[in-house]
Amino acid sequence: MISLNEEKKIQFIFNKFNNTIANHTMYTVNHEPIFKQKLIEKYKTAENINTVLMTLNNLPSKSYYSDKDLFKIVDYNLKFKNKFMAKIEKINLGNNITFKYASTALTSIYGTGDFHPEAPFQINIFVKNKEVGTFNFIILNNTSNRKLLINLV
Repeated sequence: MISLNEEKKIQFIFNKFNNTIANHTMYTVNHEPIFKQKLIEKYKTAENINTVLMTLNNLPSKSYYSDKDLFKIVDYNLKFKNKFMAKIEKINLGNNITFKYASTALTSIYGTGDFHPEAPFQINIFVKNKEVGTFNFIILNNTSNRKLLINLV
């Protein structure tokens, strides 16, 4: 069961991505409440649901993704992030150039911290502990060929 606080956060996320959800569910009658329920059941937390909807919002606009395809893309990217995070954060390119995955914590959504709503898998680049840039990518794996979608540099 979701706590009331978490429920409010999830509702905030659904409101924030209202157009994204409407675009995704417009081709099937009564799909929107089912889609929202699937998100809650599968991803459970507001932070994870936010990541799913940010990913959906950044997929190529001329393509349609079923719920199954979307979840496959999100799950792959979350798994990739979990495995890659520790490795990328250990990289030091000299002159103290380091990389760090940006937080997707919901506090960022409310206006604190550097956070790009178009970047669910944002990586920040630091030189001597000062942020100098960011990039984001999503791996599309819904076909036999994986594609790298870069949507923020």
